[in-house]
Amino acid sequence: MELDSRFVDICQDVNSFDIWIKLSSVGGKIKILFPGRKHKHFNKYLPEWEMKKSVRIRKTDKGFFIDVFFEKDEPSEKVSGGYLAVDIGYKKLLADNNGVKYGDDFPATAEKISGKKQGSKNFLRALKERDIFINRICNSLPLHPYCGRFKECQT
Repeated sequence: MELDSRFVDICQDVNSFDIWIKLSSVGGKIKILFPGRKHKHFNKYLPEWEMKKSVRIRKTDKGFFIDVFFEKDEPSEKVSGGYLAVDIGYKKLLADNNGVKYGDDFPATAEKISGKKQGSKNFLRALKERDIFINRICNSLPLHPYCGRFKECQT
C-alpha cells in the first residue's frame, strides 16, 4: 500500500531514533508513530537525493516494512564533447581515435617475460614490471576533455 503526503509525515533526527514516520487517517483522528533507524542504503541517497513525503507499507514473511522513496532531479545541462576510443595492441600498447600512440616500448617489456622461466622469481618480477608499465600508460591518457561525461572522472 502506498501513502502520500496527506497521510505521512517524516521527521528526522528526533530523540534516540534517526527517523520517525507518522501515519495519520483522513481528518487526522488516528495517528500512529513508527520509529526507525537509517541504514547504509538510506544514507547513500541522502546527500544528493531528496526524500519524498510518501511511503510504501509492505508485508513479507518477516513482518511489515515501510519503504521510503527518494527522487533526484535530472541534470538540466547536457555535456558536450567528443569521445575517446582506444585500441589495444602489441607493438604499440594503446592507440586512440585521434591517431596518438601510447607505450612505444611495450614490446621490450613483453619480451622480458618470454625470456624467463615460468613461475620463477624473475618471471613474476617481469610480470609486475609489465603491470606497472601498463598502469603508467593508462594513467597518462588525456581523459580531462572527456571527464564531464563520466561520474568517475569528476573530482
